[in-house]
Amino acid sequence: MKRIFSLLAVCLVGLSAIAQNAGITLSYNKGKELKFFRSNQLMEAIDAAEINDTLYFSAGSFDFYQLPQINDDYYAREWSKPLVVIGAGAQDESGTSVSMPGTLFLKFDETIPVSQRNVSFEGIYIPNWVSPACEVNNLSFINFRGDFYDRNNLIKNEYDEEDWVKPHTYINNVVFDRCLMDHINLEERNVNQIQVINSKVSEVSGQCSEKDGKTFTLDHSRIRELGGGFIGLVQNSAIHYDYSGEGSQINASGMYSSSNSSVRDSKCVTLDDFYWIGDEMLTSNDGSVTLADGTMMGTLPSFSLYPSYPTLDLKESEIDYDGINGKVAITVKLLGGK
Repeated sequence: MKRIFSLLAVCLVGLSAIAQNAGITLSYNKGKELKFFRSNQLMEAIDAAEINDTLYFSAGSFDFYQLPQINDDYYAREWSKPLVVIGAGAQDESGTSVSMPGTLFLKFDETIPVSQRNVSFEGIYIPNWVSPACEVNNLSFINFRGDFYDRNNLIKNEYDEEDWVKPHTYINNVVFDRCLMDHINLEERNVNQIQVINSKVSEVSGQCSEKDGKTFTLDHSRIRELGGGFIGLVQNSAIHYDYSGEGSQINASGMYSSSNSSVRDSKCVTLDDFYWIGDEMLTSNDGSVTLADGTMMGTLPSFSLYPSYPTLDLKESEIDYDGINGKVAITVKLLGGK
């Protein structure tokens, strides 16, 4: 409860300042202190932050063209510090979105211990690839909308040799929770373990690295397509097209169309046509879509692109000062609230 009121206080302090213009709040010194930045001061905010501090982005559009180019490449932008980034949601109305060219690369100073290279993007829409350019410990996407590719194409093959093997830039663990993703692509096998929970994904492809035998798992998700190169476990989910091979395992899930050799358990059913990005009730012509725990195949009712912490709807919230009577009236409405 204390955290909820603290976050509301953060929002209220900045409400009058950012109601008309997008802004960034840095929470530092273990959340005891705050600094405010305009939307065009992204680099100043990142520079002022310590490792694993939190940046709160208001609703609005943020220009990530401010981020430095890598090797003078206009289409390669550097996110240079392990931070928690929390926006006002990845929904179209009153959300937080980003504009930028090319790919957003996570590229940290080599002096930062790998154990501290933890990055989280919550409640934000980044319509570009997010990719590793160095080793990362934990990478989390929550109430997020965007694209993920484990490829580091900053590493060039100088001699263009077909048998050249580039060094890997491993991410130890990746989590997608309540996300809307165009792609989750692990074709480079640069992730040791990945979990996709209660999310909607257009295309899933690739597999985890062979280090430590870790796995690629999707649970309670709606998936348009499992690609032919996908190797992993899908359970309690709805799949529109399945092109995966025998290296994939599908449990307690439904499929509309399949031309594969994936391994399925006896709880799988054939679904009637459905829209992967939608919320309509699933139906099956050869079994029930209700699971043993009472939930349905596909996403859970808790799926949302609104951030999981209380976030003010700036259009519906206001601070009104009555100078005559010396009173302040605060009207608060939360995003996603009724």
